Amino acid sequence: MATETQFGVNINPLSTPDVVQLSDIIGVDIIRCSISVKDFKTTAKNVDKYLSEGKKISLTINWDYVGRDGQGNKVPVPFPTDLNEYKSKLSPIFKKYGPNKNIIMWTCENEPTTAKFHSGPMSNYLKELKAFVEVATVNKVTETVAGAVHVEIVKMVMNKEMEGGTFEGKATDVKELLDGYKNIPFKYLNFHTSAMGKSYPKDNIVTTAKWALPYTNKKYATSDEWHIEDYTSVDVGEQMLRYIVQQQKEAGYVHSIYISGTGDDIKGILNQWNTHTLTQLGEGYKDEIGTPYEDPDLIRLKEIWPITEEGNNLVAKLNTTVKNDAQSVITAGNALVAEQVTYNLNYELVDLDGIPVLDKNNMPIIVGKALATALVEQTEGNMDNVYDWAIALHKGEPITISHKERNQLIRIIRHAHNMMILLKERLLEKLQEKTVAAEEAESASDEASAEPPTNGRVSTENGQPVPEIINEEYW
Repeated sequence: MATETQFGVNINPLSTPDVVQLSDIIGVDIIRCSISVKDFKTTAKNVDKYLSEGKKISLTINWDYVGRDGQGNKVPVPFPTDLNEYKSKLSPIFKKYGPNKNIIMWTCENEPTTAKFHSGPMSNYLKELKAFVEVATVNKVTETVAGAVHVEIVKMVMNKEMEGGTFEGKATDVKELLDGYKNIPFKYLNFHTSAMGKSYPKDNIVTTAKWALPYTNKKYATSDEWHIEDYTSVDVGEQMLRYIVQQQKEAGYVHSIYISGTGDDIKGILNQWNTHTLTQLGEGYKDEIGTPYEDPDLIRLKEIWPITEEGNNLVAKLNTTVKNDAQSVITAGNALVAEQVTYNLNYELVDLDGIPVLDKNNMPIIVGKALATALVEQTEGNMDNVYDWAIALHKGEPITISHKERNQLIRIIRHAHNMMILLKERLLEKLQEKTVAAEEAESASDEASAEPPTNGRVSTENGQPVPEIINEEYW
C-alpha cells in the first residue's frame, strides 16, 4: 500500500544530549547523517549508533567533507574524476550497509550546484552519480537518491528563466542536472527548499514537483533536507514551517527531513540548546507531521459517499491508492452513491434490555413515526425529500432512498436536537448496516489497491516532492 509522507530530522549532535532521544520526542523515526568516501575505513560510528537504537537512516555519501581555510571560509570539494578509484572506495560502504533495510535513502552528494560545497562542472557530478548507481545496483540497493536540486531554482527552469539563480546554484546548472537525471536510473528525485522572511510561496512545492518528476522520468520525490531561517518572528516561523509540511504532504513526498539549526546560526532550531525541551518550532513540527494529509478530492468524496462501513472502506482504499490507479475505486464509490436501499422502520423502539420504550401515553414508540416527527421539524435541507420520507414513515410504510439521500438522513439524525439518544443510536445502527450490493461494490474495487507503489503516493502524472537545504558539516 502507498504510504503517507515519512518525516525525519537532521540534528546537530552538539545541540542535544542525545540525538535519538530528541528524535523520539519529536516523533520521527528517520535521522539523516553522512559518510565521507575518502575517510571510510570499515565502519561509520554515527550510522552504527542510530541503527543499533532502531532508527531509520537517510544516508548522504559525500566524496569528501567540506573543509575550511585559515580564515574559516568553506573550501569546496571537487567532484571525483577518477571513477575507478571512486568505485573502489565506494564499494565497501555498500557492502557494509547495503543489506540493512533501515537505511532508507542513499544520496549521492549534498547539493551538487552549491558552490561552497562542490567545485567542478555538472557533467562531472553526473558521471559520479552514474557510477554511484552502478555500485548500488551491484550491491542490490534500490533506494538511491540524486543530489538535491532547489525548489526555487527548479521553478526558474520550469518558467524558462535561465539567467536566474541563487547562492545555491544557477538555473543553467540545475537544468543540466535535470536533463542528465532523465537517463540515470536512481529512484528518488531530491528537492531542497527553505523559507525566509514572512511567508513561503503558495504551491511552490506542489507545482515544481508536478513538473520535475515527469520531466526527469522519475516516479518518486523525496527531500532529505529543508529548513526555515531568518524569519521575522517565531510565530511567523512556525506558520511557514507548518505550511511547508502541508505542501509536502499534498505533493506526496515519500520522505521529508527537517534540518534543525546549530543554535548560533539563522536556521530554525527545534530544541532548546543542549536540552530535550522543544522550542515553539519543535512543537509545531511535531504537531503538524502528526496530522494526516487529506486530499481535497477525498474530502469532497467523503461528503458524497455513504457514511457507512462500506463507504468509509472505499474512501480508505482511495486514500492509500496512487491517483492514477484509483478510477475503479471511484467508480465503485459512485455506484454506491446511486444504489437504492429500502428501509422498513415500522417497529418498536426497545431499551438496552430489549424492553419496548413507551411514550407519555404509555404506548410503544414506533421508530419510523418518531423519525417522521423529527423530520417535519427540520428547517434545512431538501424539504421535498424530507417531507415525503416523513409522510411514508408516519403511515408505517418503508422508504426507498439512494445512499446519497441516506447520507442526508444520517446527518439530520445526528444533528437533531429533539431526538433521544437511544432513538438516534438505533436509527444510525439501522441506516449504517452494510448491504449486499454495497459489499459487491467494495469487492469490485479491491483490484485497484492491490499493487500500489511501495514508498508513497507520488506519480509522474500527479507530481509530488519538494524539499530543501542541506549541510553535512555537523559530522
